[in-house]
Amino acid sequence: MANGEWRITKQRSAVSGQRSFVARRSSLVILLLSFLLSACAFPGSTKPVIKIGMIAPFDGLLRHQGYQRLYGVKLALQEVNLSGGAGGYKIELAALNDFADVDETVLQAQELTMDPDVRGIIGQWDADLFNAAAPIYSAANLPVVN
Repeated sequence: MANGEWRITKQRSAVSGQRSFVARRSSLVILLLSFLLSACAFPGSTKPVIKIGMIAPFDGLLRHQGYQRLYGVKLALQEVNLSGGAGGYKIELAALNDFADVDETVLQAQELTMDPDVRGIIGQWDADLFNAAAPIYSAANLPVVN
């Protein structure tokens, strides 16, 4: 194998390992949020769906980070839903784009909190963005896993 080919293989391995880590971490976050949400489910309710909100950059220079999280969360939700959901409820994702911008994060957080079906939030990937949205989530009494 030529030296250049080895570098490409090694880089692909590193990217694959990073994706695997994101998927495992997302699975853990979804599982934890599922337990939290099942405790919030209305007893006797016929409502079959609970939404989890997530805000990430899906456009711009940091879109790769947003899509890594999105794919990891979708994979974890698929696993949870295939195993019966959380407390018998199917979990859906409401993913919104913040363009990695604080002002847009605040607007999107407000939009998520206005949706009565959103019962929990997967926190932002960036501390500044999370700190901008946290008071909005707190005022709406939404659990946040970050």
